[in-house]
Amino acid sequence: MIHAPAGKAVDAVEVSGSLADLKVTALEIGQTGEIWVGGLNGLRRYLPGSGTVPTVYTEDEGLAGNNVTSIYRDHNGTIWVGSTVNGVTRIDNGKATWVELGRSFAASCFAQDKEGRVWVGTEGQGIIVLENGKEVQRFTTEEGLLSNTIKALGVDGSGHVWIGTNKGLNKWRHKKDGFIAFTERAGFTGIEVKPNAVCTLENGGILFGTVNGATRVGSEQETDRSVPPLVTIRGWKVNMEDRPLVKGVSLDHTERSVRIIYGSVALSDPAAVRYQYVLEGLEEEWQPITTTTEAHYPALPAGSYIFKVKAMDRTGEWTDPPAEYSFTVLPPWYRSWWFYTALALFIGVTLFSYIKVRERQLRTRNLILERKVDERTAEVVAQSKEIEGQKVEIEGLLLNILPKEISEELKEKGKATARRHEEVSVMFTDMKGFTKAAEKMTPEELVNELDECFIHFDDIIGRYKLEKIKTIGDSYMCAGGVPRTDKHHAHKAVLAGLEVRELMAEWKRQREAKGKVPWVLRIGIHSGPVVAGVVGKRKFAYDIWGDTVNTASRMESSGEPGELNISGDTYELVKDCFECTHRGQVEAKNKGRIDMYFVVRIKPECSADKNGTRPNEGLLKRLGLELGSEQFA
Repeated sequence: MIHAPAGKAVDAVEVSGSLADLKVTALEIGQTGEIWVGGLNGLRRYLPGSGTVPTVYTEDEGLAGNNVTSIYRDHNGTIWVGSTVNGVTRIDNGKATWVELGRSFAASCFAQDKEGRVWVGTEGQGIIVLENGKEVQRFTTEEGLLSNTIKALGVDGSGHVWIGTNKGLNKWRHKKDGFIAFTERAGFTGIEVKPNAVCTLENGGILFGTVNGATRVGSEQETDRSVPPLVTIRGWKVNMEDRPLVKGVSLDHTERSVRIIYGSVALSDPAAVRYQYVLEGLEEEWQPITTTTEAHYPALPAGSYIFKVKAMDRTGEWTDPPAEYSFTVLPPWYRSWWFYTALALFIGVTLFSYIKVRERQLRTRNLILERKVDERTAEVVAQSKEIEGQKVEIEGLLLNILPKEISEELKEKGKATARRHEEVSVMFTDMKGFTKAAEKMTPEELVNELDECFIHFDDIIGRYKLEKIKTIGDSYMCAGGVPRTDKHHAHKAVLAGLEVRELMAEWKRQREAKGKVPWVLRIGIHSGPVVAGVVGKRKFAYDIWGDTVNTASRMESSGEPGELNISGDTYELVKDCFECTHRGQVEAKNKGRIDMYFVVRIKPECSADKNGTRPNEGLLKRLGLELGSEQFA
């Protein structure tokens, strides 16, 4: 390769050792005089006279493709490299970056317009315009190019971009935003421009190398005197038959195939004239630019139409206004407005008559049905009330013996699953002197007094949200924390025990005043885990089992009459709210020695009275009991 810098001797640059097949596919001189050489196996950067090894760029160094087709240096010194597959690479300060445009194409040539945008010619995909490395515009034959195969690009002294293709020349006029075409009829005899055979002259003109020699372009006089072509509609055919051009003509519904013929008169290069048309009433946008001189619509629906056509010569000038022709395709008689009106009236009268007849029939049937329905409704209502009453009664009875959750589970599944509850407080009560008193009372009196006593117990444990488990003789058993978990189970059980103790103390005084044998109550509470559920298939009863139940029973039997005896486990849970007396470790049957406490009273800070028998509002709120403290007297 020979290099001849301006005003210097000719240098020889050896490249044969690094280029595949000894082929140079592109050349460019950089801003600092370096030489860029493209080949089939990448790009080389030579520094003539430096004696250094050339810098090699391949796909591994960021090149878009190793088969280089073109090289271009823009005004900023950036090197643009085209390749056969992956498009464009830009090199800034020696770093190669692939310009990703979202498609595969071969970049054949480059140029930079006066706005600084880089134009990229491609093989078969027209022109891509880049700004700051991003695609901002694209031109193809649809925008007026003679061909999508771009061979060379150049910019003349007026800033116009010239495009050499395999079918002639185009000139882009940035002020008018359009192309001018130069073919053989317009004076361009080169036919096909050779790849990258372009040179800008000092006077602003451009030389293009073609298959028939060099062609100079760049004169403003070539296009400034252009006159837009005159476009006319020359005729039309309906169902393949010629028809006269009569505006506003109406066609029968069978005449749906329409072919419109148009043409133009151009003062220069008639072969370069292109057309664009639209059929308003069918098409919303103008059809693509074409060279054909007719438009065919094989099956037009009924409607009113206006056909418009405009022409553009090689300078890019469009006719204004476009030529137009209007016509109408009539609908068939069965789709005409008068047919629809008559049909609607006929259907309306028929429906109205049918509705009136049906209304009379329905009124008669409805009267008969209403009488029957009234009779059956009365029977059903009576039966429903009877069944509902029985249902309410049964559910009430079921809720009296089972918790609501267990009752619902039994109704839904037919059985209730036993569940383990880790935190439960069990309370037992037993009457001292009951046997002696029972000997002096009739069975009826005994049952009545027990019933009255246990009714009060039921009210008390209900207020504290405890669950009644069962009564055995004069013993009463309840629990807190079942079947619903309750973190305050121990506090509520102790409060209920204190209230039961006060109730029985008052009852004892009343019986003594009447000369009756007094009943004195022992109360025991223990806290711990239990298993709760319903067993058996008949006479359902909710019950609890476990060592906690046995220990609670021992708390009652190891207590003293008139006292509330709690275990050490329960004491640890309630000592924040209750004053208790430690009894020490007391021997319990089958349990050994157990820590026991007598509950004396509610602590003053938690009590609503000076005796410590009623909880105050703060304690009730803490326990989730919404009733006022006066209701817990």
